[in-house]
Amino acid sequence: MKEKPVKALGIIRDALEFEDEGQRFYVRSAETTGDPLGQEMFRFLASEELKHIEKLQSVEQKLMKDGIWESLAEKGIAAERWDIKSVVRGLSQEVRSQIGPDTSGRKALEIAEEMERRGKAFYESARRRVRDEAGRELFAFLEREEEEHLRLISATREYFENPKGWLESVEGFDLSGDAE
Repeated sequence: MKEKPVKALGIIRDALEFEDEGQRFYVRSAETTGDPLGQEMFRFLASEELKHIEKLQSVEQKLMKDGIWESLAEKGIAAERWDIKSVVRGLSQEVRSQIGPDTSGRKALEIAEEMERRGKAFYESARRRVRDEAGRELFAFLEREEEEHLRLISATREYFENPKGWLESVEGFDLSGDAE
């Protein structure tokens, strides 16, 4: 079903602005957070936002050119998950021994959590406003992505509050690098 391109393009442009703001925030947070796991998480989120920007730009171009939505199924787009265990295992013993509470990371995580909540609400609203099935599919995908980011941020907040205890609780992972 053809959507009025002006309405659809407005929604896409709002989404691009939102994703760009998030990407810039995550890059700054990765640079300013002193904790290595926090840095990795913020870099991952920044890269996720870039993927969203690229996808939205592609959809925007298709809407401008042909007046139709680009389907995620045609592009083979799927959500990625951040494997926190592999990141933790990749940290050297020296880096692990330096892990401690990170107050700068906590504030950034509070802001990130609010941004992702706003993003989830935005994409839920956009999904409801769009009539085209490919458009609804896109916004449902982005809504799920924001939910996954919230899960990651929540786990990282727990980590910042008690890093050593949290690391030890991650499926038997101990600070020596060996599984129980």
